[in-house]
Amino acid sequence: MPLRRSRFVGRLVVMLTLAVVPGVFAQPEAPQPPAVPDDVERHRVGDFVLTQPGVPKALYQEVLREYGLQSRAVYREVLDQQRPYVANPLMPDQDTTWQVSVPDTYAPGDTHGVLVFIHAADSGQVHPFIHAQLGERKLIAIGANHTGNKQDTAFRHAAAVHAVDLIRDRYDIDEDRVYVHGLSGGGRMSSRVIFIHGHVFDGAICLIGVDPYLQIPSGRGANTVFRGFWRKGTRKRLDHIRQNNRLVLVTGEHDANRHGTLQVFKAYEKQGFAHLTYLEEPGLGHAWPSDNFLSQAMDLLDAPLYEGLDEAYRQARDAELDGDLGAARVGYARAARYGRDQPWLEDARAKAAEFQTRHDADLAALNVMFADAAVSKSDLVKAINRFRKTWGRDGPVVDELRRRVAEHGDGSGPSYTPR
Repeated sequence: MPLRRSRFVGRLVVMLTLAVVPGVFAQPEAPQPPAVPDDVERHRVGDFVLTQPGVPKALYQEVLREYGLQSRAVYREVLDQQRPYVANPLMPDQDTTWQVSVPDTYAPGDTHGVLVFIHAADSGQVHPFIHAQLGERKLIAIGANHTGNKQDTAFRHAAAVHAVDLIRDRYDIDEDRVYVHGLSGGGRMSSRVIFIHGHVFDGAICLIGVDPYLQIPSGRGANTVFRGFWRKGTRKRLDHIRQNNRLVLVTGEHDANRHGTLQVFKAYEKQGFAHLTYLEEPGLGHAWPSDNFLSQAMDLLDAPLYEGLDEAYRQARDAELDGDLGAARVGYARAARYGRDQPWLEDARAKAAEFQTRHDADLAALNVMFADAAVSKSDLVKAINRFRKTWGRDGPVVDELRRRVAEHGDGSGPSYTPR
């Protein structure tokens, strides 16, 4: 495969910049909050630190498979260890920490989106301007510490994905607004996470750095290319990302990564990505964009949620009349959440609550069956199939029910509560 000469030069420029101008990615330092135990109380607001031994080994292994790295000896040694977590490779004797920022406006039941940050440096603290926007935008920010550019790619990736689970376990989140963003090397990581875990994240802001998922021409000679990173991508997964996920690529007029960012944008635009935006800030080099451009990028992540809601509400009504309760529940919920001042908003809210109550009642009945060791697996499978027929065939609830069937037998398993 041809050498990526253009990308090598770009990275060399960045490395020299970092060597000559220390702190080029620095942001105003906020006082570091004290660490708190992993069992921190739910619904806590403010700035604090979450601590864990590392990332779940199963997640780390999943990331390795996606990158095609699981067969390498260095990773096999990690996976052979009899521990449920994989420690930070740069700090194997220390716990892994995540910086968390929850606005004071958050309250239980008032769902907030999740904004995961991946830095080029070692701090997981979001930019001060973004931090100031969290309350207005109803977002909870989280970023892993010590996962900068020197970190192992697989651990860096897994730490970003695990961040969503850490927040989901502690807060009521808006599952349509789970985002990842990063700066420079963190921007490149964000562009990887949004593809490989496109079923977890709804959108990404890639700041002054992006990698293509497939090989594309570099635009700087017939024998140079930018190589793709995704080894296990499928057409179904790619189609979902192309149609649903929001991608915002931000660069600067004088950014060393500007050319590569533009090439990726052109390639994705040609492939028909539905929610793709390129922002170039005049005069900006390889540094944090201005507050204005950061604000524009955040606006673009949410914008598609407010498009086509009249049609979503109409489709939900049609689905209800047709007896498709799963589609009706999803449609009414989206219309109710983002309908703003639409004349049908109150009806959508009432219908969304009604269908959610019915869904949860059916799920509670399944929990009762799981708690009874006398219920056979075949009866559970039949009950789950009825649930799927009524409420939809895919999704995390169905995946969890399937997993629990394999573990059923003594009635001691934990009940599943919908998130």
